[in-house]
Amino acid sequence: MNKTLAIHIEEDFLIAGVEPVHGKFFNLTKRGNNRFFFYFFIDTINNKIDYSEIYKENFFNNELNYIGNFLKIFPDKTFYLNSYENDFIELLNPIMSDLRQVYFSIMSSFFKELDLNETDEIPLKISYSDSLMPDKQPLLEEYFVRNRFQIISTHSDFSLQFGKEYLRKNLIDFKNKKVAFLEALASDLKMFVVQYYNAFEAEIVQKEIFYNFGLDPRNFILAKKIVDDINKQEGLLVTDQELKQEYIRQMPLAKKWIDKLDSHPLPYFRIETNFGREISKKHFINISVEELNQLTYSHIRQIGRYFETHFLVKNNLSVNEFDKILLLGDSLCNKLVENEFVRFGKSKIEHLHSSEISMVLRNMLFIEPIQSIENQLTDKSKVELHEVEFINIENLKIGQTVKLTNFDATPGKGEAIQEFNYLGNKQFVVVFSTRSLKKGDTAEALADVWMPSMQVDLRITQNGKFLGLFRTRKIVKIEIS
Repeated sequence: MNKTLAIHIEEDFLIAGVEPVHGKFFNLTKRGNNRFFFYFFIDTINNKIDYSEIYKENFFNNELNYIGNFLKIFPDKTFYLNSYENDFIELLNPIMSDLRQVYFSIMSSFFKELDLNETDEIPLKISYSDSLMPDKQPLLEEYFVRNRFQIISTHSDFSLQFGKEYLRKNLIDFKNKKVAFLEALASDLKMFVVQYYNAFEAEIVQKEIFYNFGLDPRNFILAKKIVDDINKQEGLLVTDQELKQEYIRQMPLAKKWIDKLDSHPLPYFRIETNFGREISKKHFINISVEELNQLTYSHIRQIGRYFETHFLVKNNLSVNEFDKILLLGDSLCNKLVENEFVRFGKSKIEHLHSSEISMVLRNMLFIEPIQSIENQLTDKSKVELHEVEFINIENLKIGQTVKLTNFDATPGKGEAIQEFNYLGNKQFVVVFSTRSLKKGDTAEALADVWMPSMQVDLRITQNGKFLGLFRTRKIVKIEIS
């Protein structure tokens, strides 16, 4: 059993996951969403804090009691609730409460025989985005400890951990593999080169950030066009940070227009909007559809050029050196970007939607089943097996060994053996097999009871990837430890 919780912290959200038994991974979800967003509303009437992605727009509109940019501004600020002053990090309280509630709900469904106390410390592994400044990490960890989490490990190498799980999931050997990793989970585009020497040794050898290029290309270009053209006339925004924040603020409006442009009959369209700096004042701007398309194409070409003529050339790299080129983020999964990157080698390129970010959680939670079994069974002679008339899977204890002896009637084959170690929830890990199954495979029982003369059906996975169904020959003998 594995009681560890894995959390990955991004620029404006965190995700969390558990894998109670090998091959059974769960994202923690609340309100139908597996992302816990760092946009908050301080409800001074009901004296409570709420968090949601929908508060992002309120924050960019500078509305009272809506908080964003959380990871950038804590711990320098405080807020008031119930007439008491609170440290900014306490905004995380409702998220922590929901994480604990969902965690114990999942765990209790798997380990009914255990006495789970919701006040217990939760074993925790944390992964940090490259956007998070290192000086913020100890403050977050102190907060987790105060909220009854026991920190087992921390990681600040997201690209390395994500790529490792991608290789494992796709059954790609780690030995001497070089991966280019482009990540656009927030507003910026990050490029990395990760070198894997073997399953245990790896390093990030290059890294670079391209600001604002992580946003959806067409939406961003329209938002930028709106802001830049209005700002030329009004001069409301001066700094790069002010412009960047207004670009992001205009993205929802830009998306609404992009979604209806295909059915828009005119060569231009007129947009009405306002700036966060001056909400009450309306601004109007005419946008040419042709110009928007040209700007979008140029923007996407620029992403390809940044990768090819800047990132690779600057670091003396060639596309031919890479075994895989991974692009993570919804903005890198549209057809325009795919067409731009296909020239780098169709078989090397993998476009992964933002939902695939959970791979980093799987990697943190991954425990080699082979290693754990071998540690328990170092001295095989100490495992005593006895024959039984039948077994009920639900009555097995985690860690028990089950050995099936069956007969293969095919000429020249005869006796066959499958030996398993029980992981719980009808899940076994293969310890030994004379046929087909490989040591370390996960086998899920499809029947509750096994007995001699029957054939056992198993659902086989490897590192969470479904391999197929396996059926034994007729069982002659069942032995358990």
